[in-house]
Amino acid sequence: MSEGERRSGGFGVLSMVSVLGVAFWLRWTYVQNVSLYVDEYITLRAARQILERGLPLLPTGNFYSHGLLLSYVEAALMALGGFDPLLARLPVLLVGLLTVALTWWLGRRWFSPAVGLLAAALLALSPEAIIWGGRARMYAPLQFFVLLALFFYWRCLTRDAGWRPALLFALSFLCALFLHAETMLLLPVLIVIALGAAWPEMRQDGPSAVLHRWWRTGLLVAWLVAGLGVLLELWFRKLGPPMVSRLGEGIYGPSGRVYVQAVWDWPGIRKTLAPLLTWPPFLGLAVLLALGWLYALWRRGRDGGPLLPRGWQAPLVYLLAIVALALPVLLFLADPSWKSPRYLFMLLPVVFMILAAGLLAPLSRAAGQRRCQWGLVAAALAVAVVAGWRPAWAAAHEEVASYDRAFEFVASQWQPGDAVLT
Repeated sequence: MSEGERRSGGFGVLSMVSVLGVAFWLRWTYVQNVSLYVDEYITLRAARQILERGLPLLPTGNFYSHGLLLSYVEAALMALGGFDPLLARLPVLLVGLLTVALTWWLGRRWFSPAVGLLAAALLALSPEAIIWGGRARMYAPLQFFVLLALFFYWRCLTRDAGWRPALLFALSFLCALFLHAETMLLLPVLIVIALGAAWPEMRQDGPSAVLHRWWRTGLLVAWLVAGLGVLLELWFRKLGPPMVSRLGEGIYGPSGRVYVQAVWDWPGIRKTLAPLLTWPPFLGLAVLLALGWLYALWRRGRDGGPLLPRGWQAPLVYLLAIVALALPVLLFLADPSWKSPRYLFMLLPVVFMILAAGLLAPLSRAAGQRRCQWGLVAAALAVAVVAGWRPAWAAAHEEVASYDRAFEFVASQWQPGDAVLT
């Protein structure tokens, strides 16, 4: 390793430590200063029910499978430390930091240290990641296990993969699924990606050869396990009496999630995408990406040559395929109640890796590529910090309905024989 490579490697590691420090500080600020969000009480109620009955059976008789894995983690913490909002939020904070580190590691592995650092920094400053990385809800753990499952699935698609990647993919997928049911929407997407990757082999050797390889590497078994997990999650949702919801103006009745429903819902689509598409760092870096690719295409028109650095094409196509196939499912086929930024949240690290890799790819044709990449990363980080600091700071100090203060007031005024009417 040359002296320049050692210096850039040391700079990258030091920069990543700084990114993790900023990510921790913003999330820790949220954890300490923001009251419990209304849905956090549901998670903690499910955890208390686990301690009392062994299962997250709510007083209504419903089995609360939403965030099942997190509910059991929270129950264990509650058994050790009692009802403590700060303690309840710590596992989510730690998993959120692990996701930032995993994004950095995957960006390094698939592309370059510069790509990993930029993608991790964007995730560290993302307002959505700060908010869900501080709440005792399942979305930050969901994001971590989805990203882990996508990595192991990538390993499954290599021709010499053994059973280990398939088993680890199945385990990660099940963890994500029992954190949130929306994970099931990824399974058909991943199967389509595997079929597309194997299409040349199918044409040459026939479908039987591909099926034999998938059986030999455990991919078919992983799909079966994931599919059985989806059926189990759907069964959990059926336990207990029907949920009663507001169906219209003054109309209440039993309701259930449809999961898949083809419907055009422009307000829901706009609501889902708005936080990302209006986030100043995303807009600024997207403009830089467009300018960089115009330059790369102009240079290629003059002297030819590849547009992407060696080894970048396969992982970039893989990540693009995930977003290109999953996004229409989330926006146009998923249940209307899933039209929310938090349901796109599980793919946020993938989006940031695509943005970072796309921004740095045109520099593959420049002289002194490594130095140029780090120079552009420094500029991109400056854009992200300058444009994104105020939204990040606002997210870390989010204002929510302070139910905890209301509960404290009721407790202080409580008299024998009082009842609570909600």
